[in-house]
Amino acid sequence: MAMAQEIPERDFQGSELIMVHINPEVTTHLVFSETIQTVDFSTDRLVGEMATTNVLKLKPLPEDSLGNEQLGVLTVICESYMAQFLLFPTQPKLATKNLLIGRKEGIDLIVPNISIARPELEQIGMKVMNTKPKYHIVKAQEYKFEARLNNIYTVGNYFFVDVSLFNKTNIKYDIDQIRFKIEDKKIQKATNFQQVELQPEFALFNTKSFKKKYRNVFVFEKFTFPNQKVFSIEVSENQISGRTVNLRVDYSDILNADTL
Repeated sequence: MAMAQEIPERDFQGSELIMVHINPEVTTHLVFSETIQTVDFSTDRLVGEMATTNVLKLKPLPEDSLGNEQLGVLTVICESYMAQFLLFPTQPKLATKNLLIGRKEGIDLIVPNISIARPELEQIGMKVMNTKPKYHIVKAQEYKFEARLNNIYTVGNYFFVDVSLFNKTNIKYDIDQIRFKIEDKKIQKATNFQQVELQPEFALFNTKSFKKKYRNVFVFEKFTFPNQKVFSIEVSENQISGRTVNLRVDYSDILNADTL
């Protein structure tokens, strides 16, 4: 079930405390765009627990349901940003139920434009290659040719996208190109279809053909996109009537990227 988005009516400057109103009769859900790494409460007048890896549930103790005195500061550290909240008690009908927090609402923990050197990219890429696939249902198949997403990892300001191809015929597959795009999830009209092509910063291998199995790791600078779009990985064959497969990755899968 989709959660309603409530954003405080103010201009976030990355260093302000985000006001959250809570009540013992209402469970407040703080929904983060990344996996939560650390949670710190500056008060013992609050009960909190992790609902999922990116959702934190909050309630004040019953004796703190009245009055206007602030209850304390909550600090949450995610992978690339930190968010801080100023907690106030309030009436049940005024309590915050669901609050969506993204990187722009927090304090950036990543220094921009710091690149990883090629030898380190290769080292991380090989580490990714040696991990077991975790995304077992993100796949696409056409004419006995299958593309499958194995893993997505985040390191610093980069995504490491691990992809496998399976050729289930006896005909060698010659790769023409592998294209990466952000495109509309649903195609209403061909004239309205929108897409943006992405270029990987690095690819672990430069394999051009294979008989049965292919696996590679592609590295991108971190990117985001709206939920109504998908990250598309399109593989085409170097033949006139070449086989083409389009693997479409939802934003939820990107958000589930693991850290190394």
